[in-house]
Amino acid sequence: MIASRPQTQEKFTVEILEEIKNRLNPAGIDVIVNAIYTCVIDRGANKAEFTTNTMYGRFKDNSQTRNEFLSCL
Repeated sequence: MIASRPQTQEKFTVEILEEIKNRLNPAGIDVIVNAIYTCVIDRGANKAEFTTNTMYGRFKDNSQTRNEFLSCL
């Protein structure tokens, strides 16, 4: 399980991509993780929502495929 241990959101995002890549062997992957950190809110910060993104294969190499996917979000 990927989320069973403390880690940075950036590393978590990459680990999700690697797990999908290893299990499914797809032509392309784009993983977007959006998280709200209550610990940051508790400290009084205005922005506690963070997004990380990582790409592989067609999503990384082909700008048309990437843009088409991102426009759907």
